[in-house]
Amino acid sequence: MRKGKLVLLAVAFALVAVVPVSAPAADKAGLGLEWGVGPNLVAGNFNMQYGSGFALSWKLADSFAVSVFSNTAPWKGSFSYTSEAANDGYTPGTKHKYSVDRNGDMQVSGIRILHNVPLPILDIISLGIELGTVDFSDNTSPSACKVDGIVNGAAVPALGLGTDTLSGPAGLIGVSGKVSIFKAETKTVSTDISVLADLTIINIPEKDIWGTRKAYLATPKAIDGVTSYNYLSVLVGIGLWF
Repeated sequence: MRKGKLVLLAVAFALVAVVPVSAPAADKAGLGLEWGVGPNLVAGNFNMQYGSGFALSWKLADSFAVSVFSNTAPWKGSFSYTSEAANDGYTPGTKHKYSVDRNGDMQVSGIRILHNVPLPILDIISLGIELGTVDFSDNTSPSACKVDGIVNGAAVPALGLGTDTLSGPAGLIGVSGKVSIFKAETKTVSTDISVLADLTIINIPEKDIWGTRKAYLATPKAIDGVTSYNYLSVLVGIGLWF
């Protein structure tokens, strides 16, 4: 992970070195510090969580900017199913809801490139792409299982033994959109308030974090492993440009 982050920083500095920069006016070229906070809307069995982000940005021209960013957020999700009474091995003849709750944290870092929409009125909008890495950590036990909402280790076999943790590094790619909603300037410094939306796609090696099978059914069924963590983040932020 550390090597990957160093590569991202090297690419960013290379871009700064090779792209011609105009005179350092506040509304043109310059260096910016940006910070924001907002929700992550996640696909699949994962829940919405709030995160924050920080970026060091270079405005290489009035319409082009490169940022090295770092975002942090928790992740949380759950999976459940209901057994069939006639086949329930936990309490035969009774239906039970079996569920697994998982949670942890994620650290995202990468490079974002944004370009202003070159049209009147729409020039407050910037569109671009991002590339980077994410490091997941898992704060829950792979054997965590609940029966009707109550933790009970005896029920773990219902969801399969040996479930995985959602941890380790992965690569990401995304598309970004930014809208500037307020700007104030002096001769040397400018500040702005903006909304940044990122649609991020993270492909990960298959992880059986919910377990491996639905048991206590007439025909036991496999539980699909997690192969991606895709989300839409919306950060409301403030930037300071020099």
